Amino acid sequence: MTVLGSGEGWQKGAGEAWIVQEEGAQLVALAAGGAAGERVLDACAGRGGKTFVLIDAVGASGASGSLDAADLHPRKLEQLRQMASQTGLAERVHASDNASELGPQD
Repeated sequence: MTVLGSGEGWQKGAGEAWIVQEEGAQLVALAAGGAAGERVLDACAGRGGKTFVLIDAVGASGASGSLDAADLHPRKLEQLRQMASQTGLAERVHASDNASELGPQD
């Protein structure tokens, strides 16, 4: 289980959102790493299980890290966007079904 941010989340007034996820998603995200302040790409983001573990890591200690989330399924990305909005992380999670739209543009 991951505890996210200080957004309104689903527990009004609680100041945090609890997201139940599979252990495998957590382990993959933890193994991939992500340090405070980094910008990370989750190329198979789905509904955001790994994404929210990673965003927690890159935003640790108030760092301004961000995450680009890509997936082939727009419906899953819409769920990810909703979760990001509900947890107050929408400004730090950028989602697209076209990975070439993400990241710095030369």
